Amino acid sequence: MHGGLIAALLDETMAWWLWLKEIPIMTAEMTTRYSLGVPVNEKLVVESWCEANKKDRIFEMAAHIVLPDGRVATKAKAKFMKVDG
Repeated sequence: MHGGLIAALLDETMAWWLWLKEIPIMTAEMTTRYSLGVPVNEKLVVESWCEANKKDRIFEMAAHIVLPDGRVATKAKAKFMKVDG
């Protein structure tokens, strides 16, 4: 899979984690580390979680993509900024 699509998938997953909690945010910064190729037409597990919330304005998030064999192919960390809703 193209790296840009992988980054977008991870960004969306982290953003939805916050949106589902009704927190209006925008991506402020994101770093992606690619370790393994991500195949097309395979079932993947994409997970995200919040690592920190600074002053209720900046949310530090993380996400990864897990391949069918259990290996983590890609990791991302991002800062999301709360916006006026």
